[in-house]
Amino acid sequence: MSLTKILLTFDYELFLGVKSGTAQECILEPTNRILDILKRNGVSGIFFVDTLYLLKLKEVKSSYPKAEQDFNAIVEQLRVAVRNGSYIFPHLHPHWLDAEYIPEVNEWKLANKRYYRFNALDKTQQQEVFDQSVKLIEWIAAPVADDYKVDGYRAGGYSIQPFADFMPLFLKHGIYNEFSVRKGVYFKSDAQCFDFRNAPEPDYYQFDDDVLKEQKAGVFKEYCISSIKMSKRTSWWSGKNDSLCFRLGVKGYGRGTGVKTANVEASSQRDEHGNRELMASIEELNVVTYFEYKKAVKNSDYFQFISHPKMVTPVQLYLFERLLRKLKSKKIETDFRKFTATVADQYQSQMAS
Repeated sequence: MSLTKILLTFDYELFLGVKSGTAQECILEPTNRILDILKRNGVSGIFFVDTLYLLKLKEVKSSYPKAEQDFNAIVEQLRVAVRNGSYIFPHLHPHWLDAEYIPEVNEWKLANKRYYRFNALDKTQQQEVFDQSVKLIEWIAAPVADDYKVDGYRAGGYSIQPFADFMPLFLKHGIYNEFSVRKGVYFKSDAQCFDFRNAPEPDYYQFDDDVLKEQKAGVFKEYCISSIKMSKRTSWWSGKNDSLCFRLGVKGYGRGTGVKTANVEASSQRDEHGNRELMASIEELNVVTYFEYKKAVKNSDYFQFISHPKMVTPVQLYLFERLLRKLKSKKIETDFRKFTATVADQYQSQMAS
């Protein structure tokens, strides 16, 4: 039986607009349920932690007891994740530098988007926030994993380009694994920008100074986010199902507002026949798409989910666990470190020695 490589990745964050939502609803409660599912099924996940949120929380926690409770609870939850075999890596949304804490509701306002993209920061700011983020993850993981490696990253808003901004920081901190690219997709706005239309054919590959140029002996590894292809008919039924769930009050755990973008240019999710391509995520799971997910993973040797705990519903988590149990009838591997060794691994070993 062939091995199927499945990555279960989660962006561990609040909402990123004028209303962040609370840590309890957006992060802690849904992630506890996710961690239980992972543990019950003997699989690991990757949690990309919005480190600049935690650093802002750390700044105010001495003055506000609720902020301190959130910080301590998040740190403990992330330690549980590491203890159970999952990974925690940095995920930077630099516009947290302008965030305002609203103590009355224990939420945040992120109205200023000037720093939404990493390359909006100057070089000094880039180094400072990146260094602080890696140090924070190391501090969180240290009590439960002495030799923990912070060697993975996902860019906020998927904006990993230009990679020249990241490359010296990746090399400085030993980050060799990148998880931001979704092949064929393009998006540009006043807040974020990425263009993955010319991504290489493989689902994961090595590269050097450009995330879209495969290099057989590249230093870094890119693990692409997967997509689900859906027919026009299936999309219609999926939409009807989602509308019904909404009317019945089935909603995501978090209550907040996403970042509002303007001057948007984007690739279409639909082809000329009305067929749709969805980013593979738990929040897109329903009783219709479930069968499309099962078929897509069955026919793949690599598949990466990207999900957001703040957006999932209890029904979707039920379907996610059911899907996991079906997938386990195949031989699967969810730990990216156990994927086939590459030249990049050899390079990392040489650097470490």
